[in-house]
Amino acid sequence: MTELVSSGSAHKMSTSHKRGELEKQINEKRILEHELKQMKKGQSAYKQQTNSHIFFKEDVTKVFSECKKSLDELIEEYKQCELDEETTEEGGDADTLNF
Repeated sequence: MTELVSSGSAHKMSTSHKRGELEKQINEKRILEHELKQMKKGQSAYKQQTNSHIFFKEDVTKVFSECKKSLDELIEEYKQCELDEETTEEGGDADTLNF
């Protein structure tokens, strides 16, 4: 009997890789959030402009709120990725074709 594995296995691998990347980004954001919490009110932080080596002075509360929003979005994306992976695993027989 020959066993062929469909692209579902590749999907699992890419989903697993994506989850790993999301975990890394979530940890980075949590560390940033903690560091921002430790700063005194009224202090400034420097935020890097997208696709540039230029940093602009920003208010800590503004940077903190952006960080929190980004962290919440990453956590939601991670949860969705987990749900997608569970759904794929439930239909596990559909990923493998037996001849």
